[in-house]
Amino acid sequence: MRNILFVNFAAVLMMSGCLPSGGAQQGNAISLYHKESVNNISFVRAQKDHALTQWWSFSGDAALNKLMDAALMKNASDASQVTDIKDYDALVLLYNNPKAISVYDVSKLYLEYRYIFQKMRIIDGEKERYKNILGVRPDVTGDVDSAQVMTMREREQKIILGLAKHTNLMPEYVAEILRENQPLPEIDLMPLFASEAEVFASAPAVRAAKHALLLRNKGLAQDRLQVHFTVEQLSQLFGISDQVYVSDQFSWRVKLGHAVRNVHLKEAELACECDADFDVFEQRIFSFLMEYEQKLVSYRQAQEQYLALQAAYERVKKETVAAQKYASSAPHFEEKERQARLAYLNASYERAKAGLDLYEALGVY
Repeated sequence: MRNILFVNFAAVLMMSGCLPSGGAQQGNAISLYHKESVNNISFVRAQKDHALTQWWSFSGDAALNKLMDAALMKNASDASQVTDIKDYDALVLLYNNPKAISVYDVSKLYLEYRYIFQKMRIIDGEKERYKNILGVRPDVTGDVDSAQVMTMREREQKIILGLAKHTNLMPEYVAEILRENQPLPEIDLMPLFASEAEVFASAPAVRAAKHALLLRNKGLAQDRLQVHFTVEQLSQLFGISDQVYVSDQFSWRVKLGHAVRNVHLKEAELACECDADFDVFEQRIFSFLMEYEQKLVSYRQAQEQYLALQAAYERVKKETVAAQKYASSAPHFEEKERQARLAYLNASYERAKAGLDLYEALGVY
């Protein structure tokens, strides 16, 4: 079963061009420690019991922290109303408890708001530049016209209402929290990589798989369905080097199939009376692990894009400064810088969303 699942998954990745290659680098993901003075791997692993608790606080974003605190207060209960529903997908949804759902809904809305906010600043800055040159404020700036600007402003208002709903805060207060100019927050993956591999055993998909198996095997004891790992850390489970903890410029890759080979379900196999039921259980566990591998690959690809566009933006900024000496070429380079900045912002947003996906799949908060 394991070999079949791994081969099929690897084939899909090769056909889609998603197999990782060497050379990807990690950006500035570490936010709370100084690399020169602390051994980050020791620092985070020493806190492994609560490394994933309030993982968003590692971004150091005060506005996000306020919204998260309010959302968690609103959803005081961790309880999920799990019944005798036998549909696996429905069980996965049920095992995402209200607090976890709220955390990720708020995170997504907040990321989108900051993305739109920063994009609007770029557009407004360009309009101001045209105003200074032409003495007017044009309705069209580059490739973004006034209709698109209006759409973004409308979306900002909808996000504020969405955050108010998730936090029980007044929309006016949410708007005040968001008023301060903050950059798009980074989703720091260090707490995730340093967490114990056992965190997978508590993921909604794994808990739902156990629940579905128990419903079909009434005499089966839940403690016989333990998922055992041969490695300690999540990073080790997916074959990610410990360099991830001590440097923000390194090459890393996800070893496809590595996680499946380091998970053992022998106790559950021996306890389960029906081989077919166990096969379904095993397939669900391994499928979840391989889907998570794909999420890591997606993050890595977003990281590569982010780093490439970051470097391009920095290069264009230097070219623009140099071009200021020549009035005829300055406008060309200023427009080029604006386009590079927008591309870099888009890459930052995609990377942040990919990081958020990794936390969401585990249901941690």
